Amino acid sequence: MRTINTGRARKPRLQNRRYLLYGRVAGIAGVVSGPKAHPAKAEKQLREKINKKEKRKATRSALAATAVKELVKKRGHYFDEAKTKELPIIVEEKFESLKKAKEVAKAFENLGIMQDIERAREKRQKRAGKGKRRGRRYKKRKSILVIVSKPKVPVIKAVRNFEGVDVVPAKLVNAELLAPGARAGRLSIITEPALKEL
Repeated sequence: MRTINTGRARKPRLQNRRYLLYGRVAGIAGVVSGPKAHPAKAEKQLREKINKKEKRKATRSALAATAVKELVKKRGHYFDEAKTKELPIIVEEKFESLKKAKEVAKAFENLGIMQDIERAREKRQKRAGKGKRRGRRYKKRKSILVIVSKPKVPVIKAVRNFEGVDVVPAKLVNAELLAPGARAGRLSIITEPALKEL
């Protein structure tokens, strides 16, 4: 048998189709509506596991680092040393019942740490590249970490709108929150009931 040279690429084409569909390449990667060449496999392990003891040790080390002023300053946090004598900042149980952002801002002002939130707000910058289109428009700095006793205390709603501030119940504290970017020494506020749980 002789192959007739059609002057087209030797790729699987649609046959017995009408109109524009006849002769279209289909069913291979690299063509319109074709399958992906090497798609992500469902069985692939995308998360890396960590040993339990190792994870706990990392969290404890990161928690201990929040008490070292030199490390907190090295991370770039601002705080008034005249008002903030010791780190991490321990506050009363009343703090958890604050409902308004204004009240929380006043508390931060009294503790001498409002400057750190302003630093995070000022240093927000637009991201380069495609991340802008994917819900990551801005690069944001990390500011204060507030550790509370329970997941449903009123202060969580009041605090979450401040730039760079994270609120977390004591049971869910981890090394990633205490040391973002693997840099220990995050400026932290811990409520008295949360301290008992920790």
